[in-house]
Amino acid sequence: RSPFPLRQSFAGRVGHLGCGEAKFFYHIDLYRIKNINEVKDLGLEEIINDLKNIVVIEWAEKIDKLLPKKRINVYFEYLGENKRRITVHGQY
Repeated sequence: RSPFPLRQSFAGRVGHLGCGEAKFFYHIDLYRIKNINEVKDLGLEEIINDLKNIVVIEWAEKIDKLLPKKRINVYFEYLGENKRRITVHGQY
């Protein structure tokens, strides 16, 4: 069970994305979401598609249809109590 709220945002200059400097960093945790309909009215599509945002989404597979095709996916795989495999792929 995730201790985080559905969405947290942090304003400021958080990096360079090749298209200007990012305005906001968003952490979105979809652990408690059961289906895509629960998030459609929350403004997530606008956040995700704004190129000036850096968006990190936990449990992103729950809204796969809303995600842009150009993105970077990071997967964490549990391999043991003190061991994880991190896989990064995608395009930006």
